[in-house]
Amino acid sequence: MDAHEDPLPRGWRLEFTGGIKNIADVRYFSRTDDRNAGILVGRPRTFYLNMGFAHDFLPTNAREPRKRRRRREMAWNAGF
Repeated sequence: MDAHEDPLPRGWRLEFTGGIKNIADVRYFSRTDDRNAGILVGRPRTFYLNMGFAHDFLPTNAREPRKRRRRREMAWNAGF
């Protein structure tokens, strides 16, 4: 067993995100567009953290560049 073995299988990665919503903690109101026409109080300052797993089905070096793929798709669609 190698001392530098990856903790996740090949192609998988662990992702972390976090942030703050309504950072200034401004109080605001919005209206609904349904029949009751209610007034809704906006959310207060909110902190969030997220952890998730992601998988790359194709390695980065095996992917076709986006511009080349778009040109090929346009040429294919023009034939029909």
